[in-house]
Amino acid sequence: MSHSDVAKVSGLARSTVIAITNLPKWDTLSLRTIDAFSRACGVDLLAPNMSLLILRKKQMGFMRHANPAQLKMYARLLNGYTQT
Repeated sequence: MSHSDVAKVSGLARSTVIAITNLPKWDTLSLRTIDAFSRACGVDLLAPNMSLLILRKKQMGFMRHANPAQLKMYARLLNGYTQT
């Protein structure tokens, strides 16, 4: 997904989506922003088990066509969940 796609699905501004993808931590973001961004990326923070299963098994078809920046975001997202 592009930044524009995530922005449309999440209802966040494109500039906000770009800023989120560059943050090393999300501790400065509101819960509403984190939830909107995560859901737009296909991760439900209220039901993380299914999301983690999908991420770990790499069953998301779009990841095969992801660019290096998207792969980096994916790795950062997955590492954030597995370290908690």
